[in-house]
Amino acid sequence: MSCPSDSRPELLIHAESRLGASDVLIRVSGEIDLASSPALERRLGEFISRGARTVVVDLRDVEFCDVTTVNALLRVEAELRAADGRLRLLGPCPWMSRMLSVLALQHRLQLEQPADAAGAAG
Repeated sequence: MSCPSDSRPELLIHAESRLGASDVLIRVSGEIDLASSPALERRLGEFISRGARTVVVDLRDVEFCDVTTVNALLRVEAELRAADGRLRLLGPCPWMSRMLSVLALQHRLQLEQPADAAGAAG
């Protein structure tokens, strides 16, 4: 893992599709840090307020994330859990994997391997 770049790739949040009446897939790319994690949290909150109960966040194209990202995702996970929902994170994302391990948070946030892990994110 290298340090985040000085050129700071823009955080892109793309709602790929609704997977069902209450399920949504969101692809995230770029860097998520103190400056951009609030935007991610707000965007996920918008989906929850519109009725999403399973939110799948694809992190495969995230180049860097920090602990503020973990905190934002923990708040989103708690909001979904309170609404009988679920947050799913798709990887691989080495930054997220490492933080979840170091912070012993695998029981709250799990990074799953997508079914098409061998293929491109599309």
